Amino acid sequence: MDLIPVANRLEFASLGEMGKTIFVHFMPIDVTEGILLRNPFSGTQIDYELPGYFKTQFTVIVRVPSSKIENGIVLMNDVMAALTFYDEQVDGMTVKYFRPCHKPLTYQVSDGGYVEMMVRIDAVFTE
Repeated sequence: MDLIPVANRLEFASLGEMGKTIFVHFMPIDVTEGILLRNPFSGTQIDYELPGYFKTQFTVIVRVPSSKIENGIVLMNDVMAALTFYDEQVDGMTVKYFRPCHKPLTYQVSDGGYVEMMVRIDAVFTE
């Protein structure tokens, strides 16, 4: 799945800026507060019985300093709200739905003093 249109949607929602606080596939280690979008390791499966129809998931990760965990929770909730929608056109895709699979999962504080939280998003779309 092409996650650039998803990142653009987050930027349009004023949740960050591409390349500075919103990243696709990789977030640099020196970013202290940011949003990362990643495809699953299995990729987006192709269904040859339904050409152009895709059902997949992608992951959203929010990173914040541990002293600002409340800000991270607010940001993740805003991201989840921005990525919950039905029947919309998104840069060449017809999204049937994007919706979070679960509440944020928060990881322990890193050696650098950052907290990351993760949510998987279910996605069904056509191209």
